[in-house]
Amino acid sequence: MSYSTNSFRRALLLLPVQLYRDQKLTQVLDDWPAQGNNLRSPKFLLSGTDYIYMKLTGPQGMGNSAIQVTVTSDSDSTGITFPLAEISPGIYSNQGAVLPLRLDKTTVDLTAGSTTP
Repeated sequence: MSYSTNSFRRALLLLPVQLYRDQKLTQVLDDWPAQGNNLRSPKFLLSGTDYIYMKLTGPQGMGNSAIQVTVTSDSDSTGITFPLAEISPGIYSNQGAVLPLRLDKTTVDLTAGSTTP
């Protein structure tokens, strides 16, 4: 008996993700660094109606949904996976047709753009 199988190769790209507070990707979401006895701390406090936009630079021409980012939290280790759209050659983001990341104030977990409590 003989048989053949198809084998697939899958590449895993680890690319740095930049976070922004605005859809134009100009207002960086970052922290104050630890300094002396002061711990690292947030520069911005987010409310349940604020959105977080992700941007990463990768290989050109992969198209929409080829790159995904999984966001987890301490209370949700499974997280949510966001497909990123290629908004210009080699630049991928969750803006436009893809839902932005939102902190849902009713569950205090990270959820995708939902306004349902």
